[in-house]
Amino acid sequence: MTKPQPRIRSFVAVEFPKSFRDHFVACQQSLSSETIDSLRFTKRHQFHLTLMFLGDCTTVELEKIDATLRAIRHPPLSMECIGYDFFNSSTIYARISGADSLARMVNEKLAPLHIAQGHLNFIGHATLARMKKKKSSASIRRLLKNLPSLSEISTAEKFCLYQSKISHLGADYSVIETYSLG
Repeated sequence: MTKPQPRIRSFVAVEFPKSFRDHFVACQQSLSSETIDSLRFTKRHQFHLTLMFLGDCTTVELEKIDATLRAIRHPPLSMECIGYDFFNSSTIYARISGADSLARMVNEKLAPLHIAQGHLNFIGHATLARMKKKKSSASIRRLLKNLPSLSEISTAEKFCLYQSKISHLGADYSVIETYSLG
């Protein structure tokens, strides 16, 4: 009987520069002044822009994914925070433009491996907070309209393959491998 391989929860993402992380923390502070007990905030060091969620992969699958991602040739990204929105009345996020073509390329290149669980409708975003209890769309929109804007455009020159470990303390992300853009 063959012993099953351990599975590693993983995803492909772009790290945000310090200025974006600082801005996201300022948004969280603005949100917390109104709803401190009903939100669970993303930790500063865990902000990222997911290009594709891969799910639970074996080490053999991760080796194939790594080889495929190494072969990707894409120019650096010009990313911009273009506003705020929410998913499913429970997740507040900053909308990020500039990564659509890389997300599409990652999805297309990994599709033949039949491993990835990519999105057909990519929405570039950074999760700011998750709500402990769902709220009405109107109440969430009231929270979002007061968030500070970010007029900076930032260049991303790399993307990463991440591991995600889930525990009773929440998710913890670590970089498995880094890939250059340009």
